[in-house]
Amino acid sequence: MINVHPIFVHFPIALLTCYALFEIVLARKASWKSFVEPSKLTLLFLGTLGSWGAFFTGDLIAEALAETPLVETHAFFASVTV
Repeated sequence: MINVHPIFVHFPIALLTCYALFEIVLARKASWKSFVEPSKLTLLFLGTLGSWGAFFTGDLIAEALAETPLVETHAFFASVTV
């Protein structure tokens, strides 16, 4: 089985980071609202969908691993984040 979990994790991080940057830009430059608003909503939507993909692929990997405190902690923070 190919481990696609890292791919599913990094895309939402990038998308949601860009969303946060767009929020900062929108707070500073109200004149950019017509461009930034649809873009940031798209980034938020795709980042949220991607976070669910990361959660479920991580859950599949966790089932294959032995239950360790590290896996449990990682799973806890993943569920809190999603």
